[in-house]
Amino acid sequence: MEQTRQRTGIGLLDLVVDCLIAGLDPCEAAYKLGIAEEKLSASLLALTGLPITSLRKQWRMQLAYDLLRYTELPIDEVMKCCCYTSKPTFCNVVRQVWGSTPATIRRSARQHGEIGKFAL
Repeated sequence: MEQTRQRTGIGLLDLVVDCLIAGLDPCEAAYKLGIAEEKLSASLLALTGLPITSLRKQWRMQLAYDLLRYTELPIDEVMKCCCYTSKPTFCNVVRQVWGSTPATIRRSARQHGEIGKFAL
């Protein structure tokens, strides 16, 4: 999906969002700039109320939910877009966050005519 967004003007937060959009690890990008993971996580906690691990998980789960609801991508492809390599882990995390399996979310989207609203 096309990603459009407003920049925050907060360099570190913009870096993290850019990495998440690109499917990259924000910790690696920050490290290359001389920022330790602990400092990155503490800064994000102060800015967003979430440490990097929680922010990353929430970002991936929102992406999964949107891809399951609005695209025809197979669940295995959605899993890969969200940086998961294990289908059981992906399904368990989706169930924990959204209260439904990926297949159930997809079925519900089909019933409500939401599938195919967006193209990649």
